[in-house]
Amino acid sequence: MSSITSVPGTPPIVQVPVSVGPRPVPSGPQQQTLSVQDIIRVLKRHVVLIISVFIGFMIFTVVGTFIWAKWFPSYTAFALVEVKTPTPPPAMGTEQRMANKDIIMQYMNTQANLIRSLGTLSEALQDPEIKQTSWYKSFYEYGRINVNDALIDMQDRFSAAPIRDTWYVRVSFSWRDPKECATIVNVVLDTYFQNVSRESKSKTRNELRQYENRAQALRDELERKVAQQERFRTARNIPLLEQRRARIGDQVTALTQLLAEAQTQKDQAQALYDMYNQPGAQERIAGTPEMRQLIESDFLVRTYTAQLADLQIQLASAKEKGPNNRIVNELEMRIKAIQKKLNQKKAQLISDNFRDMRERTRVELDTINNQIIGLRTRLAEAKLELSDLEAQLAKYLDTEKEIENLRKQLEKIEDYILQLRIQLDNPELVRVSIASRAVRPLERSSPKWIINIPAGFVLGIMLGVGLAFLIEFMPTTVKTSADIIRQLNLPVLGQIPSQDDDEASAEDMHRLLIESPHSIIAESFRQLRANFMFSAPADQQKTVLVTSCSPSEGKTCITVNLGTSLALAGRKVLLVDANFHRPGIAKAFNLQDADKGLSNVLVGHANADELLRNTGLENLDILASGPLPPNSSELLSKGYLKDFISQYSQKYDTILFDCPPLLVLSDSLILSTAVDGVIMVIRAGISSRGAIQRAREQLNRANAKLLGVVLNDVKVSRGGYFKEMYRTYYEYQQAALPGESQEEKEESTESDEKTS
Repeated sequence: MSSITSVPGTPPIVQVPVSVGPRPVPSGPQQQTLSVQDIIRVLKRHVVLIISVFIGFMIFTVVGTFIWAKWFPSYTAFALVEVKTPTPPPAMGTEQRMANKDIIMQYMNTQANLIRSLGTLSEALQDPEIKQTSWYKSFYEYGRINVNDALIDMQDRFSAAPIRDTWYVRVSFSWRDPKECATIVNVVLDTYFQNVSRESKSKTRNELRQYENRAQALRDELERKVAQQERFRTARNIPLLEQRRARIGDQVTALTQLLAEAQTQKDQAQALYDMYNQPGAQERIAGTPEMRQLIESDFLVRTYTAQLADLQIQLASAKEKGPNNRIVNELEMRIKAIQKKLNQKKAQLISDNFRDMRERTRVELDTINNQIIGLRTRLAEAKLELSDLEAQLAKYLDTEKEIENLRKQLEKIEDYILQLRIQLDNPELVRVSIASRAVRPLERSSPKWIINIPAGFVLGIMLGVGLAFLIEFMPTTVKTSADIIRQLNLPVLGQIPSQDDDEASAEDMHRLLIESPHSIIAESFRQLRANFMFSAPADQQKTVLVTSCSPSEGKTCITVNLGTSLALAGRKVLLVDANFHRPGIAKAFNLQDADKGLSNVLVGHANADELLRNTGLENLDILASGPLPPNSSELLSKGYLKDFISQYSQKYDTILFDCPPLLVLSDSLILSTAVDGVIMVIRAGISSRGAIQRAREQLNRANAKLLGVVLNDVKVSRGGYFKEMYRTYYEYQQAALPGESQEEKEESTESDEKTS
């Protein structure tokens, strides 16, 4: 029995949960985020690309910066413009008004925009000093200067922006000649200052004229309002109106209170009247103490009651002489007669009193309703009169407020007119000045090595890492077991390295475990066997279907080697070729007499015992596919398949079915419902995530139990699992094999390094 060798760095196996009965259909794959290990793996795999891109970008940065500094340098000349407070100088005898921070910043931004405006720059271009510069002459074409292009370029190179928390605007111009930069900045500032000085006085005069016209309009409006108010006061007698409004207001308050009290009385009377008109009201009233007292106070009721009491006494005396004498009978008859009269009288009294009470309540309710109507009428009239009085007084008060507002506005405008007249004679009317003129810059502004080199360093690394992740995650195929776990959330039973990367493996992959038992691929199949045996209890993995999403993914090779490894471990295994269209099990073992097989058993034309073939390996038998049936799907759906599985699952520990791809034929889907579990083979770099998801969805709909997937033909890559595993495994094998010479070990180590 072959022992299972543990190799350091074995990837984690996602165990399939063991369940009894149909398996619930999952809602879909859960996308997982990248872990730190995944990021490190990607970086190690593409480290050559990252370093190459980084070095190339750094070379480009250094060469580009040198060429830029040699032939296209840029110098920047600076100047400062002081912008004083936007508030004009105050008039004599008035307080200084300070503008808030937002207004100051707006004013400074306005001046900065004026400095670099097209009007200022266009006027500056006409200056002879600028026309003598090489910058201006660079726009010479077709025998003349292209002024439009010069103006656009000047606006792009010119900058004016406020300096935070200061009163200064920073003005700059960039060009390859440092002397010309300072000349152009100073000419533009001189042009701007002349324009500001000229426009400031003109603006102040226009503003003064506008405010004088507005003040005269306010005076006319104020006079008209005052005359209108005086006429209204005389015509309406305002003091009398105010007294009358107070009196009517008190009247409205009193009527409102009376109406509320009357409404409360009405509600009480209405409730009592409704109670009297309800069914059974008379009987309920009859039992009240008031009604009983009223009935008992009636003369006839008292008389009948007294007579009944006397007769009761006489009856008691008569019964002492004998219960059935004549006197007793007469007394009982008289008692009944008086009792009847008493009851009739009480009923009559109750009816009469109830009728009187209900009538009195109705009359009282009508009286209250009439009272409420009267109160409402009086209240409405009082409110109407009060509203009219308040409207007249409100109109008077509104006019008073308008007059007061007009006076305040006129006062403010007259004060401001006085300030404007003083400003016209104030030398500080111009609120800007040139604080520092531009001088020739001593060093270039761009390019700067201290900026370009670190920027190239960071961008080179970012570009290399970005390309590495783009190459890693742009393809839709599955390459590693981490892709299966992270992107598809499927359990991985094992991963088989590519035969091209393992020089120690046998040429015939189907006989790998026999011919090359010490190769890394053979060890991978032994790990697959171990993971398979732990994926479910032994009684739930006796019959297993091995399939794939698409053709040419290596499912037959996986089936043969998994069966071989199980047989070497001591399990009795039967390999069944259920791929009628492309059978491969018999060819893998070079069996020539395998013309009949599973299809003959399923149609009932042969006994399986007669068709079983021994592979030459202990504990491993095979059953070929047999002739291609007309309809393989219907053949697998019949009862012969269940009988076959039931019979031979008693003879063998494990039965492995090699079936067609899931997405090509329905044979695998039908057979998956009859076996204990399914193993899906995925070929690295070939199988797409979409195909794998569709295959899993089909198995879920069929309630098939997916034991896990096997990733086949995994390529060795830098930073991958097999890169380190190859080296570790073969070093371990060389140390463990006795009798091997030192020279052979060195040759084997060199071979492993070339493979890696």
